[in-house]
Amino acid sequence: MGGTESKDHDRDESNYFSDEENVKIREIFSNLCHTSKKQQVVQSTDFVKYCEILPTVLSEGLFKWMSSSSLDGKQYHDITCQHFIQCLGKLLRGTITERCHIVLFVTSDGQTTSTGDQLVKFVEMILRVFQHDLSCTKEYKSWKLITTDEGYHRLALNILEDLFHSGSSKDKGMKIPTIPPPSQPFTETEIEDWMSKSSMFLQIMDRVFSRCFKISSEGGNSSGRSCPRLPLVTDIDWSKFTSILDLPSLLYLNSTLPVNLQTEWRLLFSNCLYGDSFVQLIQRIVCHGPTVIIVKDKNGHIFGGFANESWKKNSNFYGDSNCYLYQIKPHLSVYTPTGYNQHYLYYNQHVTTLPNGLGFGGQLEYFGLWIDESFSSGHSKAGPRNTTYGSPQLSITPEFEIDTIEVWGVGPEKKRDDDDDEGVTDEELASRKSILDKDPGAKAMLSLIGRGPLSEGLREGDETADSPEETKNTVISLF
Repeated sequence: MGGTESKDHDRDESNYFSDEENVKIREIFSNLCHTSKKQQVVQSTDFVKYCEILPTVLSEGLFKWMSSSSLDGKQYHDITCQHFIQCLGKLLRGTITERCHIVLFVTSDGQTTSTGDQLVKFVEMILRVFQHDLSCTKEYKSWKLITTDEGYHRLALNILEDLFHSGSSKDKGMKIPTIPPPSQPFTETEIEDWMSKSSMFLQIMDRVFSRCFKISSEGGNSSGRSCPRLPLVTDIDWSKFTSILDLPSLLYLNSTLPVNLQTEWRLLFSNCLYGDSFVQLIQRIVCHGPTVIIVKDKNGHIFGGFANESWKKNSNFYGDSNCYLYQIKPHLSVYTPTGYNQHYLYYNQHVTTLPNGLGFGGQLEYFGLWIDESFSSGHSKAGPRNTTYGSPQLSITPEFEIDTIEVWGVGPEKKRDDDDDEGVTDEELASRKSILDKDPGAKAMLSLIGRGPLSEGLREGDETADSPEETKNTVISLF
């Protein structure tokens, strides 16, 4: 277990840290300890006080692990300087085997197995400390999102799914993860196998403990692993808009994007701001680069898709294998292409012989996710899996009513060029206006019934060509 990493539990501290870091650790130890008659040792109360960013139960568990760890076959109850350095080495720079032993000890209070509930609580604690650490960053401050226990719980279950899931690996993400009962505890080998696959959790845990002990001059992860990040969001008035995302969901979604798209997000559309208008939706997302679409239906399910390229009108499916579907609520999961077909994205409008709307995966009239041009409804169909993405039905029923839609542009903002207007006539470019602009009476009526736009702003072009393209898609069904 643990890949190719060494399982040597008794490495000298010099193998963990540089000379400069060893000096820093000895300074920390000196500030922590009380002088006994024989030697300096760390007391529990001082250790817990020093680890102030950690929940007390977690810092007490770490202290107990340190004082119970053995060096050279001996049982230590006093934490001396050499012992402190050795334990920090395992915690901050150790192999997966060494870290697994720490996680098992802290979650189970020194027992040989740990229950699902104990592991969920541990992961939730780490996530909360990580969120607290992020709170001082400009990226975190650029967002105004709620943070709930439910959100942390969903993310913790997603992180632990590889450990909790029983059955075929292809069935992961198809239903809400459940916590195994206490009668089915997990061994050290099972926990190590899970940790070896959970890079996201290892990165977050690295960040948390590195921030706690502050031995790295860079202030980042002592292990050198890159850490999940929050994107910076700009040009948004949070007094007029509340996202359906929470912080754990944003962190998760951003981590699933291509690395070059994780630095920036910008709001392109929300029906809470611009009204329930498919024209407004298309107007604001076409030719704007990669996007994350988030849908909340009337039953409270939250799901969506990632488009790795700009939306464009096309009677054929298009896109690439970096596109995916995902679920946020009732559980977190991402569904990537199966390779069965290349029906990644679809957008068409004003064509009587083809579906008019926006879709991900599957086939015509049977999409993994579909937003109809009426805007009020959509569907998510799978029997039992979407052929393109392997996703289950994302909504409670195949047909759903839309409550909220958000579309976020991700990555550096795309610069508009001539290629964006390929196939669009000069007349269409000159007349790209919302129907609401052309008919003030209709705009006033929508506002009276509460379905009109709540804010106005500079509008980009609306790709709404009137003539259908001649090429039609050949659809092959598995069912």
